[in-house]
Amino acid sequence: MQPYCASIHYYKRDTAFKNALKRIPYIVQTRNDSKLLGTIQNDDFPILFEGLHTTFLLNHPALKNRKKIVRLHNIEWLYYGKLLDLALGIKDKIYFYFEYKKLIKYQSILENSQALHCISSSDTAYYTNRFPNIPTTFIPAFHQNTEIKTKIGKGEYILFHGNLSITDNYLPIVRLLRNQLKNCQFPIIIAGKNPTEHLIETVQLFKNIQLISNPTHEDLETLIQNAHINIIFSEIETGVKLKLINTLFLGRFCFTNQAAVIGSELQNATILVNENDIEQQIKDYFQQEFTTEILTERIKYLSLYNNKDNALQIINNL
Repeated sequence: MQPYCASIHYYKRDTAFKNALKRIPYIVQTRNDSKLLGTIQNDDFPILFEGLHTTFLLNHPALKNRKKIVRLHNIEWLYYGKLLDLALGIKDKIYFYFEYKKLIKYQSILENSQALHCISSSDTAYYTNRFPNIPTTFIPAFHQNTEIKTKIGKGEYILFHGNLSITDNYLPIVRLLRNQLKNCQFPIIIAGKNPTEHLIETVQLFKNIQLISNPTHEDLETLIQNAHINIIFSEIETGVKLKLINTLFLGRFCFTNQAAVIGSELQNATILVNENDIEQQIKDYFQQEFTTEILTERIKYLSLYNNKDNALQIINNL
């Protein structure tokens, strides 16, 4: 960020347990810092809150006359409600339940903003309806890619990737491996951050599956590029998955389910697959090459994810 900022200030997040007992959601309360308000008051510039979790000061009296825009990453209460449904341990269930209930009430703080920016079209529809008096704009998610690096031709394996400690990422993998893909004859690679014991134990049941824990950024990029099929399934229909965007800029065929693409406007750049049909779909697509024509069609949809154009939209609103 240094090349783009006049100054950068860091604040330590207070993750103490006491913050879980307060009325404000934990993800917000833990990002409160007394020094932050002082820094913001050093000028009268517009304020961009990046995510609902950063909005502790949004309704502060000292900022009443400032222009404030919130960029929303998803519908947080809905996201935590889904995490509650997926939680396996009692501690996680308790945490997600109370965070879910707090977030439903807390979202009313957005009435103190002058504009909302959403990174998915479905979230934009929700917030437009929820806050009809606040201008709400769909501005797609930013990402790391500056060019298309997809390889033409065929790959040798199927790839699942993501943060493998997150329930929404590893549960679809486990379910597919234990059911529809248990007899898959093609090599499968699973790569990502901090795989759970549940996933590790599942992988050990199969001879054709390789698990790569905590690959480097460069190694993961290479894995995505060289796969023939990248599979990105989700359990939660909210927000936009950055790994989906990265895969479409780097990889060949991309299999998704509806939850993984909803609101992204990228459904036509992927291959929407029903879980019950995925084994046959894999066999069919391993007979095909990824062609220049397929890539050209995909690029039409990726134009929506131009970082510079989307940054200019935010600048203009500010």
